[in-house]
Amino acid sequence: MKAIYLTLIAAGLFAMPARGQTVHLAGAAYVAVNWQPVATSDSIRFDLDQDGISDLTFADRNYYPTGGSQPTRLLFTMRTLSAGTELATDTSEFDSAHRFAALAPIGRGLRWQRGSTYLAYVLTGNGGTGGRGFFRNGVTDYVVVRKQIAGAWKYWWFNISGRSGSVLSRVNFYGVSQTALSLANSPSPQADALQVYPNPATTGWQLSGTGRYEVFDGTGRQVCAGTVPAATTISSTGLPVGLYQLYFYPVAGGRIQRVLVRQ
Repeated sequence: MKAIYLTLIAAGLFAMPARGQTVHLAGAAYVAVNWQPVATSDSIRFDLDQDGISDLTFADRNYYPTGGSQPTRLLFTMRTLSAGTELATDTSEFDSAHRFAALAPIGRGLRWQRGSTYLAYVLTGNGGTGGRGFFRNGVTDYVVVRKQIAGAWKYWWFNISGRSGSVLSRVNFYGVSQTALSLANSPSPQADALQVYPNPATTGWQLSGTGRYEVFDGTGRQVCAGTVPAATTISSTGLPVGLYQLYFYPVAGGRIQRVLVRQ
């Protein structure tokens, strides 16, 4: 595994409205990476805000048959490593990263998550013909990651390429948004639209609000979902001790995030 800690170029980064983060404007400053895996399993880490803690990793993992009935699996993933760091993911398929074009707006109407997400997934041999993720078949475009720093979300975008035949996946370059989106000005609805208690909990969490919810564990797996007509209880029976991510969607629109603690 390779770890890198790059100092981003502050001068010359593009300016944007505070609520209109945008992916890679023409002429914007960026940091070249040009990383490709050099082994069957290889990865690279990034310390985005230069605090000495790795925030994000890209990994290439290849699994080859050891028996006659096994397929070949070729995986290319990205994963958060530090607290406060989140990935932009697709709203219809939870385990696929959202692929952005240049100039696309970021930070609005997306699902953000901690954990891991597939960028490309190829399954071949012994009946395996599937592929998933937004960068399969050699597509080149962008993914976006954000980190909460001093009460604001700051955004980074990465240009990557998916595997195409014998050509391996690649992390090409990345840049950072000059203007952070204030958490206070986030498009999320007001916190009082949802009440969660007790938290931490041992047997379950009481939700008060009107809307629907989803709960995910630390690996990004959905553990439960449902609607809240006015109040409901999410049972924690059977859930391991740890942290869970709650997404609540009020009927008025938007999304509220909460961290649930299972004791």
